[in-house]
Amino acid sequence: MKQSLLLFLFLYCSCSIAQRTITGTVTDDSGELILGATVLVKGINKVTTTDFDGHYSIEAKDENVLVFSFPGYKKQNILVGSQNIIDVIFDEELTEVVTLVHYYRKTFAVSTNYGFNYNTVGLGIYKRLRYPFYIDLNASISSDFNINKEFEFSLSKSLSITSFYFEIGIKHEQADFNFNNFKKNELFFNKNIGKNRDPFQYLQIKLGQLKIQNDDINQHDLGAGIELRKRLISGLYLNSAYTYWNGINEVELNGEYKIRYNWIINLRYHHIKNYEEVSLGISYSLGTW
Repeated sequence: MKQSLLLFLFLYCSCSIAQRTITGTVTDDSGELILGATVLVKGINKVTTTDFDGHYSIEAKDENVLVFSFPGYKKQNILVGSQNIIDVIFDEELTEVVTLVHYYRKTFAVSTNYGFNYNTVGLGIYKRLRYPFYIDLNASISSDFNINKEFEFSLSKSLSITSFYFEIGIKHEQADFNFNNFKKNELFFNKNIGKNRDPFQYLQIKLGQLKIQNDDINQHDLGAGIELRKRLISGLYLNSAYTYWNGINEVELNGEYKIRYNWIINLRYHHIKNYEEVSLGISYSLGTW
Protein backbone atom coordinates (compact mmCIF):
# COMPACT_ATOMS: atom_id res chain seq x y z
CA MET A 1 0.00 0.00 0.00
CA LYS A 2 2.79 2.42 0.98
CA GLN A 3 4.73 1.50 -2.15
CA SER A 4 1.69 2.27 -4.34
CA LEU A 5 1.18 5.60 -2.60
CA LEU A 6 4.83 6.53 -3.02
CA LEU A 7 4.71 5.54 -6.69
CA PHE A 8 1.58 7.68 -7.23
CA LEU A 9 3.18 10.69 -5.53
CA PHE A 10 6.35 10.23 -7.58
CA LEU A 11 4.43 10.10 -10.86
CA TYR A 12 2.27 13.07 -9.87
CA CYS A 13 5.28 15.19 -8.96
CA SER A 14 7.04 14.18 -12.17
CA CYS A 15 4.06 15.25 -14.28
CA SER A 16 3.73 18.51 -12.36
CA ILE A 17 7.41 19.31 -12.85
CA ALA A 18 7.32 18.40 -16.54
CA GLN A 19 4.40 20.77 -17.22
CA ARG A 20 5.25 24.48 -17.19
CA THR A 21 4.04 27.83 -18.50
CA ILE A 22 5.04 28.76 -22.05
CA THR A 23 4.77 32.41 -23.07
CA GLY A 24 5.49 34.40 -26.20
CA THR A 25 4.36 36.95 -28.78
CA VAL A 26 2.71 36.45 -32.18
CA THR A 27 3.34 38.92 -35.01
CA ASP A 28 3.12 39.00 -38.80
CA ASP A 29 6.09 39.35 -41.16
CA SER A 30 5.90 43.15 -40.94
CA GLY A 31 6.13 43.17 -37.13
CA GLU A 32 2.40 43.87 -36.60
CA LEU A 33 1.10 42.36 -33.34
CA ILE A 34 -1.71 39.88 -33.98
CA LEU A 35 -4.72 39.91 -31.67
CA GLY A 36 -6.85 36.76 -31.40
CA ALA A 37 -4.39 34.21 -32.82
CA THR A 38 -5.14 30.67 -31.61
CA VAL A 39 -2.53 28.72 -29.62
CA LEU A 40 -3.44 25.04 -29.20
CA VAL A 41 -1.66 22.19 -27.43
CA LYS A 42 -1.88 19.47 -30.08
CA GLY A 43 -3.71 16.30 -29.08
CA ILE A 44 -5.33 17.66 -25.89
CA ASN A 45 -8.18 20.05 -25.20
CA LYS A 46 -6.07 23.05 -24.14
CA VAL A 47 -6.24 26.31 -26.09
CA THR A 48 -5.74 30.04 -25.63
CA THR A 49 -5.63 33.20 -27.78
CA THR A 50 -3.29 36.17 -27.99
CA ASP A 51 -4.28 39.36 -26.17
CA PHE A 52 -4.30 43.01 -27.29
CA ASP A 53 -0.49 43.07 -27.31
CA GLY A 54 -0.11 39.79 -29.23
CA HIS A 55 0.98 37.93 -26.07
CA TYR A 56 -0.11 34.45 -24.96
CA SER A 57 0.48 32.09 -22.03
CA ILE A 58 -0.28 28.36 -21.94
CA GLU A 59 0.64 25.27 -19.87
CA ALA A 60 2.57 22.57 -21.77
CA LYS A 61 5.18 19.81 -21.44
CA ASP A 62 8.47 19.21 -23.23
CA GLU A 63 6.94 16.65 -25.59
CA ASN A 64 3.91 18.78 -26.50
CA VAL A 65 3.50 20.50 -29.87
CA LEU A 66 1.96 23.99 -29.97
CA VAL A 67 -0.18 24.80 -33.00
CA PHE A 68 -0.38 28.53 -33.90
CA SER A 69 -3.10 29.63 -36.34
CA PHE A 70 -4.91 32.73 -37.57
CA PRO A 71 -7.13 33.17 -40.68
CA GLY A 72 -5.09 34.34 -43.65
CA TYR A 73 -1.76 32.95 -42.39
CA LYS A 74 0.08 29.65 -42.58
CA LYS A 75 -0.44 27.39 -39.56
CA GLN A 76 2.71 26.65 -37.55
CA ASN A 77 3.52 23.57 -35.40
CA ILE A 78 6.33 24.01 -32.86
CA LEU A 79 7.72 21.42 -30.43
CA VAL A 80 8.02 22.85 -26.91
CA GLY A 81 11.22 20.99 -25.94
CA SER A 82 13.26 22.99 -23.44
CA GLN A 83 11.84 26.36 -24.54
CA ASN A 84 10.01 28.61 -22.07
CA ILE A 85 9.46 31.50 -24.51
CA ILE A 86 8.24 30.81 -28.04
CA ASP A 87 7.76 33.84 -30.31
CA VAL A 88 6.04 33.23 -33.63
CA ILE A 89 6.11 35.22 -36.88
CA PHE A 90 3.26 34.38 -39.26
CA ASP A 91 3.65 34.17 -43.02
CA GLU A 92 0.67 35.19 -45.18
CA GLU A 93 -1.28 32.29 -46.69
CA LEU A 94 -2.00 33.57 -50.19
CA THR A 95 -4.44 30.76 -50.95
CA GLU A 96 -6.73 31.92 -48.15
CA VAL A 97 -8.64 35.12 -48.85
CA VAL A 98 -10.96 35.58 -45.89
CA THR A 99 -8.72 38.27 -44.35
CA LEU A 100 -7.14 39.88 -47.39
CA VAL A 101 -9.23 43.04 -46.98
CA HIS A 102 -9.17 43.18 -43.21
CA TYR A 103 -8.14 46.55 -41.81
CA TYR A 104 -5.68 46.22 -38.95
CA ARG A 105 -6.78 42.57 -38.62
CA LYS A 106 -9.50 43.56 -36.19
CA THR A 107 -12.50 41.29 -35.71
CA PHE A 108 -14.63 43.46 -33.45
CA ALA A 109 -14.35 47.23 -32.97
CA VAL A 110 -16.42 50.17 -31.81
CA SER A 111 -16.04 53.82 -32.83
CA THR A 112 -17.32 57.28 -31.98
CA ASN A 113 -17.34 60.41 -34.14
CA TYR A 114 -18.35 64.06 -34.14
CA GLY A 115 -19.70 65.92 -37.20
CA PHE A 116 -18.74 69.59 -37.15
CA ASN A 117 -21.14 71.06 -39.74
CA TYR A 118 -24.35 69.53 -38.35
CA ASN A 119 -23.21 69.06 -34.73
CA THR A 120 -23.84 65.32 -34.78
CA VAL A 121 -22.49 62.69 -32.39
CA GLY A 122 -22.14 59.16 -33.71
CA LEU A 123 -21.49 55.57 -32.71
CA GLY A 124 -20.25 52.80 -35.01
CA ILE A 125 -19.51 49.09 -34.91
CA TYR A 126 -17.36 46.75 -36.99
CA LYS A 127 -17.83 42.98 -36.72
CA ARG A 128 -16.30 40.07 -38.61
CA LEU A 129 -18.88 37.29 -38.80
CA ARG A 130 -16.78 34.12 -38.71
CA TYR A 131 -17.36 30.56 -39.96
CA PRO A 132 -19.16 29.71 -42.15
CA PHE A 133 -19.81 33.19 -43.60
CA TYR A 134 -16.63 35.26 -43.10
CA ILE A 135 -18.54 38.47 -43.78
CA ASP A 136 -17.47 41.94 -42.61
CA LEU A 137 -20.23 44.13 -41.17
CA ASN A 138 -19.95 47.90 -40.68
CA ALA A 139 -22.70 50.10 -39.26
CA SER A 140 -22.83 53.62 -37.80
CA ILE A 141 -25.42 56.18 -36.79
CA SER A 142 -25.03 59.90 -36.03
CA SER A 143 -27.49 62.51 -34.76
CA ASP A 144 -27.73 65.98 -33.27
CA PHE A 145 -30.81 64.72 -31.34
CA ASN A 146 -32.95 67.14 -33.32
CA ILE A 147 -33.44 67.22 -37.12
CA ASN A 148 -30.02 66.10 -38.38
CA LYS A 149 -29.10 62.43 -38.54
CA GLU A 150 -27.10 60.02 -40.69
CA PHE A 151 -26.98 56.21 -41.01
CA GLU A 152 -24.53 53.90 -42.82
CA PHE A 153 -24.53 50.14 -43.20
CA SER A 154 -22.37 47.79 -45.27
CA LEU A 155 -21.68 44.07 -45.76
CA SER A 156 -18.66 42.71 -47.63
CA LYS A 157 -17.01 39.36 -48.35
CA SER A 158 -13.63 38.32 -49.77
CA LEU A 159 -13.74 35.95 -52.76
CA SER A 160 -11.47 34.46 -55.40
CA ILE A 161 -11.88 33.29 -59.00
CA THR A 162 -8.96 30.97 -59.83
CA SER A 163 -6.01 33.12 -58.67
CA PHE A 164 -7.85 36.47 -58.82
CA TYR A 165 -8.64 37.77 -55.33
CA PHE A 166 -11.17 40.53 -54.67
CA GLU A 167 -13.85 41.73 -52.25
CA ILE A 168 -17.51 42.34 -53.06
CA GLY A 169 -20.00 44.22 -50.92
CA ILE A 170 -23.09 46.36 -50.60
CA LYS A 171 -23.51 49.68 -48.81
CA HIS A 172 -26.51 51.79 -47.79
CA GLU A 173 -26.21 55.38 -46.60
CA GLN A 174 -28.84 57.98 -45.82
CA ALA A 175 -28.81 61.43 -44.22
CA ASP A 176 -31.37 64.03 -43.12
CA PHE A 177 -29.80 67.44 -42.75
CA ASN A 178 -31.49 70.84 -42.43
CA PHE A 179 -34.75 69.40 -43.86
CA ASN A 180 -32.92 67.85 -46.83
CA ASN A 181 -32.57 64.13 -47.46
CA PHE A 182 -30.45 61.77 -49.53
CA LYS A 183 -30.37 57.98 -49.78
CA LYS A 184 -27.64 56.00 -51.50
CA ASN A 185 -27.30 52.29 -52.32
CA GLU A 186 -24.05 50.91 -53.78
CA LEU A 187 -22.52 47.68 -55.01
CA PHE A 188 -18.72 47.76 -54.77
CA PHE A 189 -15.72 45.66 -55.80
CA ASN A 190 -12.32 45.96 -54.08
CA LYS A 191 -9.01 44.77 -55.47
CA ASN A 192 -5.97 44.84 -53.20
CA ILE A 193 -2.89 46.58 -54.51
CA GLY A 194 0.72 46.75 -53.39
CA LYS A 195 3.24 44.12 -52.40
CA ASN A 196 1.68 40.70 -51.77
CA ARG A 197 -1.78 42.17 -52.35
CA ASP A 198 -1.36 44.45 -49.34
CA PRO A 199 -4.61 44.13 -47.32
CA PHE A 200 -4.30 47.76 -46.20
CA GLN A 201 -4.46 49.22 -49.73
CA TYR A 202 -7.07 48.76 -52.46
CA LEU A 203 -8.72 50.08 -55.59
CA GLN A 204 -12.52 50.12 -55.50
CA ILE A 205 -15.11 50.33 -58.29
CA LYS A 206 -18.70 51.08 -57.30
CA LEU A 207 -22.10 51.27 -58.95
CA GLY A 208 -25.24 52.58 -57.32
CA GLN A 209 -28.40 54.61 -57.05
CA LEU A 210 -28.86 58.03 -55.43
CA LYS A 211 -32.08 59.71 -54.31
CA ILE A 212 -32.10 63.37 -53.20
CA GLN A 213 -35.17 65.14 -51.82
CA ASN A 214 -36.04 68.58 -50.44
CA ASP A 215 -38.71 71.21 -51.06
CA ASP A 216 -37.35 71.89 -54.56
CA ILE A 217 -35.77 68.58 -55.66
CA ASN A 218 -36.96 64.99 -55.98
CA GLN A 219 -34.22 63.35 -58.00
CA HIS A 220 -33.26 59.70 -58.67
CA ASP A 221 -29.93 59.00 -60.40
CA LEU A 222 -27.72 56.06 -61.25
CA GLY A 223 -23.99 56.50 -60.90
CA ALA A 224 -20.53 54.99 -60.94
CA GLY A 225 -17.42 55.81 -58.98
CA ILE A 226 -13.87 54.91 -58.05
CA GLU A 227 -12.01 54.91 -54.74
CA LEU A 228 -8.33 54.49 -53.94
CA ARG A 229 -6.97 53.61 -50.53
CA LYS A 230 -3.23 54.18 -50.17
CA ARG A 231 -0.68 53.98 -47.37
CA LEU A 232 1.20 57.29 -47.10
CA ILE A 233 3.54 56.41 -44.23
CA SER A 234 3.55 53.67 -41.60
CA GLY A 235 0.17 53.66 -39.87
CA LEU A 236 -1.31 56.48 -41.98
CA TYR A 237 -3.80 55.74 -44.79
CA LEU A 238 -5.81 57.96 -47.11
CA ASN A 239 -9.02 57.07 -48.96
CA SER A 240 -10.01 59.32 -51.86
CA ALA A 241 -13.28 58.63 -53.69
CA TYR A 242 -15.24 60.23 -56.53
CA THR A 243 -18.70 59.23 -57.80
CA TYR A 244 -20.66 60.77 -60.68
CA TRP A 245 -24.47 60.70 -60.33
CA ASN A 246 -25.79 62.05 -63.66
CA GLY A 247 -24.83 65.65 -63.05
CA ILE A 248 -24.16 65.37 -59.31
CA ASN A 249 -20.59 65.06 -58.10
CA GLU A 250 -19.78 63.22 -54.88
CA VAL A 251 -16.36 63.57 -53.24
CA GLU A 252 -15.16 61.76 -50.14
CA LEU A 253 -11.76 61.94 -48.40
CA ASN A 254 -10.97 59.75 -45.42
CA GLY A 255 -7.72 59.77 -43.44
CA GLU A 256 -6.91 57.08 -40.86
CA TYR A 257 -3.98 56.99 -38.48
CA LYS A 258 -3.31 53.94 -36.38
CA ILE A 259 -2.09 54.81 -32.91
CA ARG A 260 -0.19 52.19 -30.92
CA TYR A 261 -2.00 48.89 -30.41
CA ASN A 262 -5.70 49.09 -31.33
CA TRP A 263 -6.58 52.79 -31.45
CA ILE A 264 -7.38 54.43 -34.81
CA ILE A 265 -8.08 58.15 -35.40
CA ASN A 266 -10.26 59.01 -38.39
CA LEU A 267 -10.85 62.33 -40.20
CA ARG A 268 -13.50 62.37 -42.95
CA TYR A 269 -14.72 64.90 -45.51
CA HIS A 270 -17.91 64.14 -47.49
CA HIS A 271 -19.57 66.37 -50.08
CA ILE A 272 -22.61 65.59 -52.25
CA LYS A 273 -24.73 68.40 -53.77
CA ASN A 274 -25.73 70.64 -50.82
CA TYR A 275 -24.59 68.14 -48.18
CA GLU A 276 -21.12 68.77 -46.80
CA GLU A 277 -19.71 67.31 -43.59
CA VAL A 278 -16.37 67.12 -41.80
CA SER A 279 -16.18 64.59 -38.99
CA LEU A 280 -13.56 63.40 -36.54
CA GLY A 281 -13.69 59.96 -34.97
CA ILE A 282 -11.77 57.38 -32.97
CA SER A 283 -12.18 53.61 -32.86
CA TYR A 284 -10.86 50.80 -30.68
CA SER A 285 -10.59 47.09 -31.38
CA LEU A 286 -12.10 44.99 -28.59
CA GLY A 287 -10.73 41.64 -29.74
CA THR A 288 -12.22 38.49 -31.24
CA TRP A 289 -15.76 38.67 -29.81
